[in-house]
Amino acid sequence: MEFFRSEDFHSKVTPDDCVEIFRTVLTGSSDITKELINDVISDYCADNVQAIDSDYLETYYEIVREIEFAKDNETSNVVDEIFEAHGTGGLYELAVKLTNKFQEQYGDTEWDGEFYDTLEQFLENEIY
Repeated sequence: MEFFRSEDFHSKVTPDDCVEIFRTVLTGSSDITKELINDVISDYCADNVQAIDSDYLETYYEIVREIEFAKDNETSNVVDEIFEAHGTGGLYELAVKLTNKFQEQYGDTEWDGEFYDTLEQFLENEIY
């Protein structure tokens, strides 16, 4: 490990060598986790990149659908105000913010049929 952290290592390998080492050093798929990927992203200050899982995408999709419904039917003062002040970009930011908040609160939950009810109540509290 000392060698990999040394200036000698960095002077002898190319950036392509580093990528190859990085891509082959882990022994299996169980070594690759969302947390590891996010740590690497953070270590390299790649703030525009994020590792997400399918639960996040499902939640994001459902939240976007509800925000669009609220906008089209003018049923949410929160959504209407954000759309009037910031346009579609504001609604995008709202969807990301709400998805992150929901995932922070419920991300470790093992759902047994109550996901949609919980999400509906969450959105009721957040945007209606």
